Formats: sequence, C-alpha cells, structure tokens
Amino acid sequence: MRLSKSQLIVITILNVVIAVLVAVIFLMPLLSPPRGDSGKGPDGDTPNPSEHNKLREPTAGMVPEIVRETRLMGSGDESVVAVHFVDGAAYIFGNATVGDLDFDSYGGFLCTVGASGKIVGFTYFTGRITAVGIVEGGFAAATVSNKGTTDMKSRLYSVGYDGAAREVVTLDGEAADIIPITDSKKTAVVTKPTENSFLLTEYTVTESGEWVQKHNTRISSGYMLDYFDCFNIGDEYILAAHAYVSSRYDALALYTFQAGGSAAEHLYDGNGGRMTRPYAVAPYEEGYVALCRYDGVATLMTVGYTFMTFGYDMLGFEFEDARILDSNGLYYACFECETGTVVYELDKILNRHKVQAAEGISADCTVKSNGTLLAGAYNGQAKISDTTGNRALTLDMTDVTFYGGYRRNDGTTLFVLSASGGKALSKPSGGKDIYVITVNI
Repeated sequence: MRLSKSQLIVITILNVVIAVLVAVIFLMPLLSPPRGDSGKGPDGDTPNPSEHNKLREPTAGMVPEIVRETRLMGSGDESVVAVHFVDGAAYIFGNATVGDLDFDSYGGFLCTVGASGKIVGFTYFTGRITAVGIVEGGFAAATVSNKGTTDMKSRLYSVGYDGAAREVVTLDGEAADIIPITDSKKTAVVTKPTENSFLLTEYTVTESGEWVQKHNTRISSGYMLDYFDCFNIGDEYILAAHAYVSSRYDALALYTFQAGGSAAEHLYDGNGGRMTRPYAVAPYEEGYVALCRYDGVATLMTVGYTFMTFGYDMLGFEFEDARILDSNGLYYACFECETGTVVYELDKILNRHKVQAAEGISADCTVKSNGTLLAGAYNGQAKISDTTGNRALTLDMTDVTFYGGYRRNDGTTLFVLSASGGKALSKPSGGKDIYVITVNI
C-alpha cells in the first residue's frame, strides 16, 4: 500500500517526537544540577544521605530564646517513647517510620545526646519500641515486631549507658511497662497478651548478666482492658486499667496481687448506672486518685488503700482527654477541653487549686526549675510557663509534643520535643523530627 504525502509527514513528525523523548530520558541525569559538597539537597535544607554525619555538634538556635538545637532527622515521622537524663546526657528512646539519614532502619532506636548537645551515639532495635525502664547499670527496652500477625514477636533488650544493647528475653505479648523494684535487683515487666489480659513477670539479673524469670501473675477479665500504670508497694503490686465493653460499660479497674499469686479485681463503675470513664491514675497519701468522666463531666475519683471505699469530686465541666503530671511532690491534673486545657494543682491530700498560668497549655511534661515549669502546645504554638506565670515563653513551633526536660546548672532549661516545623526550629527533614533544645527560661 502506498502512503500519501500527508501520511508520510505525520509519520516523520512522530518519529522526531519519539527521538526527542528518548534523548531527554537519557540526558536528564546528566543535566540535573549537582548536590554540591554542603551535605544538603537542592533546597538547602534536606541533607544528602551519602554525606550525612550522624554524630553532630549542636547548632545555634533559630531564635534568641533558644541557645542551641540538636535535631534528630529522618524523612518520615519520628516519635519518642521515653527520655531519661543521666549526668547531663539525654537518652532518647523512640521509633522511626523510615530508615534513612539518622536512622538505619524502620523501628526502634536509642539516641544519646551529650551534655554539650552533641550526638554521641545511636543504637537500633529490631521492631518498634513499646516500653522503656531504668534498671541497674542502664535501661531495659521492649520491642514488638509484626504486631497483629501470627509471627508477632516481642523482645526485651538490656541497654548499657554506652548504648550497647543485647536481646535478653522473648516476651509473652506486647510490653506495656517496665518497672524497677526499689532496693532490689528485680525488674517487673507488664505485657498484654490479649485485649482482655495482662501478664506481670518478675526477672532477676545474675552476675553474668543473664535475665532469669522468677514469678508471674496473669490477669484476665471479661472486659476489654487498657493499661494505665502499675505501682509496687513492698511485695504487692497494684495495676490500674480502664475496663470497658464498647460504649455500654466503663469502669476503673484496680488489680492487687503478689507476683506469682492470683489477682483480686476491684471495679469502680459509678453509682446508679452512671458510667465512669477513667483517663489517668496515680497514688496519693490516702489511696489512689483517677481523672474520670463521671456522669458526663470531669471528676476526681478517689479509692482508699483498702479498696473498700471510693468517692467522687465532680468539677462540673466537659472534657475530651486528661492526664496527670507530677513535679516537686505535687500532681498537675490536666483536662483537655474544647475551649482549651484546664489544669489543677493537687497536693498530697488532694487539696486543689486551678493553675491560671497554665490555662490553655496542653501540658505534656513538667520540669523542676525554681518551682515547676509546664510545657506543651498552646494555640498552635509551644508555651513554657511556671505555675505563677512570672516566667513564660511562647515559641513558634508547629504540631509540638514535649517529652521531658531538666534544669541545667547554668540556669538554662533543656527540653526534648518533636515538631513538624515553625520559625523557632530548623526545618524538619520529614513530617516530624525530634529536637533537643536549650532554652533561656
């Protein structure tokens, strides 16, 4: 078949277009601008992975109020599980969602930041960290891999102050807490084998460093259980949890037992069918106090040490979430309301007063600093304030969460936090980075 002149012209044009496209595909890598020698990407903010230095000195703060900043960076969202401070160094245990830049792999990590703000070491773990505790000579960290699958595995690691970690135990269920036993070489680990059970296991460490299982107690309930805390008093444990059945039942559950023995269950579910939804629990001089939603409003519920008596102190407002923070022998009851956070200071017998200086601060942590500093998100920024309001600092930080801090000998205060940006911080490499900042307050 002979082609017309117009057909030949169309075919010629198509061949030219195809040739140009092929040339562009092969030449683009050569035409792209080089990254240069700065260790940063084309935008000047994202580090070049091939030139990334993990053990970095701190940088100067982006605003005058911040003396210096150390940023832990990855291209995903990084979160903190626990922070411990030892001799001025910050031991930051957390989880990364992407394995790049500072993080060798997805999952758990330990970053040690020295007293000068320099990053001095990283340790990586198999799985996602779920709990961290202090033990003799260092820490214990628990991880979980393949959660919710048939090959799910929970591990317990022993971690030294030098960052060296070794797997010591395979756990039954995801770890919820690691509890050091005072004046003893024992450590208790609370795991959650199922949605309606807990397992507390005591371990001792031999002279050779071997972790040996001693006693355990399994708690089972006809209700779904969410873990709050576990308190050790002498030979007895008191485990606090939220017991519930969907939206039909809510109660505070306290389980009392000795390791190796059976647990007694104490349920506090309100009077006259009113649902009691607990959010946080702490011991106090006469028993236990829980922040609850009772009959729809914020309530302080108290339970006596004998577990035979309980009472309600209704505060009269609605809230969405609540937490208890402690500092200098006082508790701070923080209620997250639609209109902002309400904070009460509670003494050892639960006398209370509203902390006006903390109004609106979604407080995450406290720091002992010539009194108490509260730190948290505030109107889309970060705010640090003492309980009198005489010292207060607002910083431009986006989506901020504070994890801990301490007062330094030079009169400044160190905080560990995560954020997704803001003018007060260097630009994150991913969604959220972790920052260690030293602040003039």
